[in-house]
Amino acid sequence: MLAEQKAGGYSTKYRFTGKEVDEETGLYYFGERYYDPRISLWYGVDPMTEKHPDYSAFVYTANNPIKFIDPDGQDYYEGEDGKIQWFNSTEKSYTFDKKKYKNIGESYASFDGNYLKYHYQNKDKDGNISPNMQSFPAVSGRPDGNGNFDYSKQNQMNPENGPIPAGNYTMNMNEAPNMTTYENLKGTIGGFLGKMGLGKRGLFPGGRSSWGDGRIDINPDNVFVSPSNNPFDLGVTRGGFTIHGGSTPGSAGCIDLCSGFGAFKSLVEQNKGNSNEIRLKVNYNMVRPVPSRF
Repeated sequence: MLAEQKAGGYSTKYRFTGKEVDEETGLYYFGERYYDPRISLWYGVDPMTEKHPDYSAFVYTANNPIKFIDPDGQDYYEGEDGKIQWFNSTEKSYTFDKKKYKNIGESYASFDGNYLKYHYQNKDKDGNISPNMQSFPAVSGRPDGNGNFDYSKQNQMNPENGPIPAGNYTMNMNEAPNMTTYENLKGTIGGFLGKMGLGKRGLFPGGRSSWGDGRIDINPDNVFVSPSNNPFDLGVTRGGFTIHGGSTPGSAGCIDLCSGFGAFKSLVEQNKGNSNEIRLKVNYNMVRPVPSRF
């Protein structure tokens, strides 16, 4: 039973587990549901109940309030092993199954060489929040003579044709310009002149055929890539990473969504929450070149 007990004359509206009590109803607000301390019952089921069918939908923290808490809100968290999970929490850090996780925000993106996936949160008509994900075919780097894309560590070091190196990045939605008619014309002419060494290539060299509807800049601007984790191994510095579209799959150092860029950017803008800087995790598991999904 989770009943409130207190001694003395001091009173505060923040009581059971630090949650605020509604003075009119006497209920504690936990963000997702209310708790009545007088009868030790919840008003509404746990929104995560489908993932834990072995517990009643009306219990609090698996009937173990000494060990666990149930913070309000939900965010994505990255564990010490690099794996990302969604938890019913907005705290800066979270411990689950004896593992520590760090909050990375309300959404994040991941790229594996085949798809650029956007992980975000949905809220239904009753206010319940749940994780969601949408995949977009995408490639990085330039294809070989057979139209395949090489995501090997060696090719990640290739500044001319290689893909964006594996690692953690940030999509900067504050630096996500759209393609305009003027920028298309400027980029088309500037790209042509730039190849001849006669001028600057501009923001969108090659115009709409190379960039599609626009771009999203990726930070950091430069990363050092070596063939191993040994800091004494020779490596290269790569940079200029963006997410964009275009009519031909493939772009050195960038993630190319081709015709899917507009839909991806729109989805991110609608579901990014309060942050304009969104985690991007790049991780390749391919052992051989793969064909384009387009």
